[in-house]
Amino acid sequence: MYGAMLVIFGIIIHSLVVYAIGLALFVDELAFLLLRGKTHADNYSWQSLVGTTLFVVLVFLAREYLVLPFT
Repeated sequence: MYGAMLVIFGIIIHSLVVYAIGLALFVDELAFLLLRGKTHADNYSWQSLVGTTLFVVLVFLAREYLVLPFT
């Protein structure tokens, strides 16, 4: 979970770029983890792709709230 570590690190060092990269990596794997995927094929299943799309949309809609600590 490099993404989760980068999110925390980005908040600590107050770097929006590190935070954004970490959040993107975390969101990319979130649906796979929630579906308890075990293989590479599970990562490209339609459930995982729909879940990832939904999480990306949620992050897009909450973008102003997510960057508040950096303003």
